[in-house]
Amino acid sequence: MDTIEHGPHKQTADEFKRELRRYVDERIDALQIPTEHIDLLDARAVAGHMIASIPALHLHPYDEAAGPFYDSAGLEKWLGVSRQAINKRVHSGTLISARLGGGKHVYPAWQFMPNGQVYPALLPAWLLLRKHSDAWTAILWLSADDPELDGHSAADWLTSDRDPEPVYAAARADVARWSA
Repeated sequence: MDTIEHGPHKQTADEFKRELRRYVDERIDALQIPTEHIDLLDARAVAGHMIASIPALHLHPYDEAAGPFYDSAGLEKWLGVSRQAINKRVHSGTLISARLGGGKHVYPAWQFMPNGQVYPALLPAWLLLRKHSDAWTAILWLSADDPELDGHSAADWLTSDRDPEPVYAAARADVARWSA
């Protein structure tokens, strides 16, 4: 039976699905959708968007170190945007992405707020790192636990309303070392 790393323990795929269903049920019950609005909703479309928001595991060596990741199709559906819009954001540096061996792009799930926006504090570090390294090096740098950040990764630090300057300083220091 497949197991999934989840926090401090492992759980089976079935346990994960049960837990996911429980949380979805709780959220749906909390919505209290008025009966007169039910006809406006398409349950299949809503389910499709919910499933699209679950990152996919690509069985890539970096999944465990820096994942999970969204693929382009899942991100398009979740965000409700075109592939061209995603590519534009990648090229402008406002979306963190790396290319797999076959040319497909993947997008680390940790960069996204629940509303689908990228945490703004991540982008200055991402752009600095990308100026001096490839995308995978930058993603792994952001994902690695750092003793200087109380054992947190830069990504965790920058997505939790902490002062971003320690991460930016560490990125500048590492970039300077890489350039020397």
